[in-house]
Amino acid sequence: MTMRTKRYISLFVSLMLIMSFITAFPLGADADTPAFERLSTYKQHFVRTMGSFARAEMYKNDILASLKVSQAIYESGWGESTFGTTAKNLFCIKAYSSWKGKVFDRVENIIYANLDDYRIISGANFGGSSWRAYDSWIDSIADHTALLSSGTYAQIGIPGMFDYEEAAYAVVDAGYTNDYGYSRNVIRIIEDYNLTKYDDITPNEHGVIAIEMDHAEAFVGPGGAYTLSTDIISEEAVTEQLVWASTDQTVATVSQDGTVSAKKTGFTLITASIGDREACAIVTVTESSPDYNGVVFETAVTTANLNVRAEANTQSSILGKYPEGTTIRITGPALSTGGQYDIWYPVTGASEGGSTISGWVAADFLVIGDNLRVMSQPDSSGNMLGKIIPGTYINITGEKSGGYYPIIGKSASGDTLTGWLKAEHIKLTDTVTPPEVTKVALNRYELNRDIGISYQLSYAVGSFYAADKNLTWTSSDSSVASVNNGLVTTHKYGTAVITATAASGVNASCVVTVTNQPVRYTAVTVATLYVREADSETSRAKGIINSGTTVTVTDNHYNGDGLIDDGWHYVEGEMRDGTTGIGFSKSDYIVLLAKEGEESYPREFEIAGDVIGIVDGYLYGADPTYTAGDLLAYVLNVNASVYNKNGNALTSEDGITTGCTLRLTENGITVKSIDIVIRGDVNGNGTIGSADYLIVKRCFLGSFQLEGAYLKAAQINGESVGAMDYLMIKRDFLGTYTIDQQPRN
Repeated sequence: MTMRTKRYISLFVSLMLIMSFITAFPLGADADTPAFERLSTYKQHFVRTMGSFARAEMYKNDILASLKVSQAIYESGWGESTFGTTAKNLFCIKAYSSWKGKVFDRVENIIYANLDDYRIISGANFGGSSWRAYDSWIDSIADHTALLSSGTYAQIGIPGMFDYEEAAYAVVDAGYTNDYGYSRNVIRIIEDYNLTKYDDITPNEHGVIAIEMDHAEAFVGPGGAYTLSTDIISEEAVTEQLVWASTDQTVATVSQDGTVSAKKTGFTLITASIGDREACAIVTVTESSPDYNGVVFETAVTTANLNVRAEANTQSSILGKYPEGTTIRITGPALSTGGQYDIWYPVTGASEGGSTISGWVAADFLVIGDNLRVMSQPDSSGNMLGKIIPGTYINITGEKSGGYYPIIGKSASGDTLTGWLKAEHIKLTDTVTPPEVTKVALNRYELNRDIGISYQLSYAVGSFYAADKNLTWTSSDSSVASVNNGLVTTHKYGTAVITATAASGVNASCVVTVTNQPVRYTAVTVATLYVREADSETSRAKGIINSGTTVTVTDNHYNGDGLIDDGWHYVEGEMRDGTTGIGFSKSDYIVLLAKEGEESYPREFEIAGDVIGIVDGYLYGADPTYTAGDLLAYVLNVNASVYNKNGNALTSEDGITTGCTLRLTENGITVKSIDIVIRGDVNGNGTIGSADYLIVKRCFLGSFQLEGAYLKAAQINGESVGAMDYLMIKRDFLGTYTIDQQPRN
């Protein structure tokens, strides 16, 4: 068949599909309907909510509103992807080493407290970066503004760039992504949904420029109430009163003071408007009362005109300036840098221009309050039980009383505090009923030390929002090695197993061998590391070992001064210049794999036959009838297991789906992982059905975005997703065609 004939057939099929779409959607009903009105109700709410916040951000910080709304739609799937629901990261901004906030593991759909915890959980799989996680959509919107107002983005003039096409290409030029198709998609979304209307920041007839709600989304239990508030942005006095409304009063009503009253399960858009300007929040009424978490903050007053930096150093870019005497909020723990100004705080507050900016400031120029006291009763007359440092996340255990919330949280020393904290120092997060802890990890799975040595195990739990993140520590033989909150102390020669167990039952263990002999391990670096002459940051560097390098580590190593510091490993490995480096490197970024001389499993997949195969980093060949046992029958690695898309190990009888992973593990650490693709199973439920071809239809019509294994599952006919893929999946569902699952090289 000639290429031209193939094109005609493809065109004919596409035209037939288009005709079927026209039949499904009557021309008379939809021909004149704007694209926005064809969106689902939730997506319409999302656009209006984002638009109200983006207009306000544009006025305050000169970031084009239509660009912000379009990026949020494109990156978060209208707020409905796990980025929008779990991570509250509407713009898919990555977390690199400078990020001090929470981190989102998109594969496991888990939030971790910080990048260090994510590194401990990931072990050898840690790639050096992940995705930022926020407490709320509002925080994500603010961080997106901060990003586009700093670094290369600021240098090329994105703040103040009010042509949406120019701005869409500029963000890619500045490094937001290396996909140049991104700009075209952002522009298309702006044009399809008329997002430029949010770029209008001229005052309306009432003098209102924009209105912001204090929440972009809120959750209320059945019969519950929630009070929203607004900020009217104007350059003159506004006398017109806000008009509050709910788009679905059967779900929730709202009074004219902003109090939302839940009626039945569902969602509605709460608006507060003056003329054509509105503030919006999506309110969801849940089946049961949500348990809120919160983050505590401290107030401070600036003692000078103070620069706000993007990072905690004087060389970092300046985001703005707080005038002397400004009251700001400290949003996290202090960071010691060892520089000219040693102590820095993450803060947020009003700049000299009146806009809200968040960044880092030196503690030398702050007068800091002292109000984060946990009290025994909801007033100041009770006993102080302890203090919580700024940035600590807490669980709120009941209703507010006397201006205080009942809370459970950790003190600066790590003790659990249960008591009352002033509500004015708590920012409620948008996280509803918290999950259980599903992951526990330690920084060591084996430890070798002589008698009389103490070692603090680092540990991490996921999810960060779990109601009870406390761990119970046990030793199999306390006479050999005892443990207290992760601090291991050795007593006599022998072996003991230290175990940390969460309330949910998941646990992690470390085998402690009390010995006076050094023990060598094969290990892998998970970051670029210096090899130094001594176990000190100030010691001379011999060279650099790249991330992902296999090295040899000598544990229980003594130098001339005795046992090396806990934060270091004695290593031997190939350096960047090709020479062998022998010296000291930071232990936090080295993962032990196996004792030297012990048999080690192959770290690459070994697959028998040609039924199953790896193509472009994905595993193909399984069909919807496969169980995990069926798949493993073709895998020769004895340390191979299949996990579902939530990270839970499958039994041999469990069915597999698109999005499952095949993994190789050593000593509890995943050393190799690959995503499984079942062509046609686009939604990852293990079957090929109508939902799958409807997703494909939405994808090639531009109203839905697929990625990863799910995108590969939709690509039946080639590298792009089109009408032919829709047709082939639909025919498979109807039984007139069978999708070929064989690997294709």
